[in-house]
Amino acid sequence: MDKAATAQEARTGSPLSAAEIAEYREALLDKREELTGQVESLSRDAASSTEATEHSKSPLNIAENASDTFEQDFAFLSIESEEELLEKVENALERIQEGGYGICEICGKPIPKVRLDLMPWADLDVNCQQLEEQGRARRNGGEFEILEDDGALGNSAADDDGAP
Repeated sequence: MDKAATAQEARTGSPLSAAEIAEYREALLDKREELTGQVESLSRDAASSTEATEHSKSPLNIAENASDTFEQDFAFLSIESEEELLEKVENALERIQEGGYGICEICGKPIPKVRLDLMPWADLDVNCQQLEEQGRARRNGGEFEILEDDGALGNSAADDDGAP
């Protein structure tokens, strides 16, 4: 076993095998291709819808105008959502290249395989994801900042000062 694998195992306790990482990489590449196609399709649809509305010769009534606006807004929100997921997929592929894939970016513990099987782009374990969703942790640039820890990470400040 090489030094990098030994260091990763010491840090995480259960590193992913090369075969497992290859499977996740393949799944991520497939997802990237799927999302890229969806973003391109949604962008074309939104552009043609906007163009059709702008070049329409017939007067639009309020209901038609509202419907077109809603459809355009929905398309743009869908594009934004797909682009955010695409960015997560790209970041996961980068973590594979850098050797940090499958390791929580907040606590440094392994992300369970069952979570990676469902969301191969996951960068947080469930506990740290909950902290972020509850507003008790946040992304600050490329780093994470714990705002409030109830001991879920096992290193709570409350444990140090004896508070409950």
